[in-house]
Amino acid sequence: MSRPRVGVDKLHYAKLTQDDSSGAEYDSAVSVENVTNISLNFNTEFSTFFADDGPRESYTQMGEVEAAITVADLTGEQYAELLGADQDDDGIVDLKTTDSPPEVAIGFRSRKSNGEYRYVWLMKGTFGVPDSEYQTQEGSINFQPQTINGRFVARTYDNKVFRRLDSDDESYDEDDWNKLEDDWFDEGPDVEPTDKNS
Repeated sequence: MSRPRVGVDKLHYAKLTQDDSSGAEYDSAVSVENVTNISLNFNTEFSTFFADDGPRESYTQMGEVEAAITVADLTGEQYAELLGADQDDDGIVDLKTTDSPPEVAIGFRSRKSNGEYRYVWLMKGTFGVPDSEYQTQEGSINFQPQTINGRFVARTYDNKVFRRLDSDDESYDEDDWNKLEDDWFDEGPDVEPTDKNS
């Protein structure tokens, strides 16, 4: 039975260090705390071929994936790493017009109403400099979280863009899922869950 999703947590990113015909490799995944919202737009394009005075064929193509991620805030290290900026030993981040953001993958999980989870990875993308707004403290509390936007595309190695897996999928047993919980983020986008039927 399908269940609605009710939450999101365990946001991670992993720098893509290789992506060519011989393979794809990533650095260890980095955890980002206090995620509040992740929005993914797959920019799917639909087209219909008309012939003999009517619609005869339809075609669908996925475009680049737009990701908007809101967290309590990015640490200086995370900010510098995701944007390709410099951070000195005193923690000062200097952002230059010549900085080039590295390609990364992002992973997270979303809790479902039955207590199970959907696990997700986007394989390859870059983030832009996030807009910021600073507001004075007033009579009521007004939290000011940080939103960072990125665009994700297919890997050169295998054309993979997106990976998802639900922990209540009947293809896997409880022991497999316990291992998956440990490996999904530690091993990065290419973790391969064990299929109990194989």
